Amino acid sequence: MTEPSDLERRVQAIEDRLAIEDVIIRYATAVDSKDDELLASCFTDDATASFAGVPAGPGGAAIVAFLASLRGAPIIGSMHRFGNVVVTLHGDEADVKSRAVVYGVRGEPLQLRMRSITYQDRFVRTAAGWRIARRVHAPSWEGAAENVPLTPIPGPREGDT
Repeated sequence: MTEPSDLERRVQAIEDRLAIEDVIIRYATAVDSKDDELLASCFTDDATASFAGVPAGPGGAAIVAFLASLRGAPIIGSMHRFGNVVVTLHGDEADVKSRAVVYGVRGEPLQLRMRSITYQDRFVRTAAGWRIARRVHAPSWEGAAENVPLTPIPGPREGDT
């Protein structure tokens, strides 16, 4: 068996980074859409996690159950927006640091809440692809504002170009 060329190693590293970022976006999509099956697909069977210092796991199913328990009546919806993803590859494992701003709407009275979160993750390559083996979620800041209802935006007026 021949050693991979430098080009093959670089291409593999790009593919690995994209696959890891895909898991991060899949996690955000799953949490925001309350899709527990999709959420479970982000974690290894023995994954551990900590959310704002509260442990969850071990196991993807236990982490999903913990996150589902946080979906109280006041939460109407959320949107995780990830950025600043730094991936350090170590063969079939990777250390990943990412940041997210989470927008959430809670009810009565309606309130928009925003939170900045730093995720420190350990990813592993499995037979099913890259998965989160350890997640540490740490909020950085949080703020809230009264909810402003959506206002219809009028179309162009006659004579406007």
